[in-house]
Amino acid sequence: TIQTAFREVANALSARQWLGQQVGFQREAVDVQTRRARLAQLRYDSGAVTFLEVLDAQRDLLDAQQQLMQVRRSLLDS
Repeated sequence: TIQTAFREVANALSARQWLGQQVGFQREAVDVQTRRARLAQLRYDSGAVTFLEVLDAQRDLLDAQQQLMQVRRSLLDS
């Protein structure tokens, strides 16, 4: 029916808007993790931390980047 079609379109638009917001949140997460990785490298270079902290920060950055790509893909698929 027409009502069902309108409801489906409204649901799709709502989901797309939500995914758009998630892309923004994930971009912010990538920015934060990028700064954290840079700071960890600087701290390592100055001898303040072990290389393990650098690796942890780099891993977290890669995780955030991967999540951003997944959300972007979901947005494109919607």
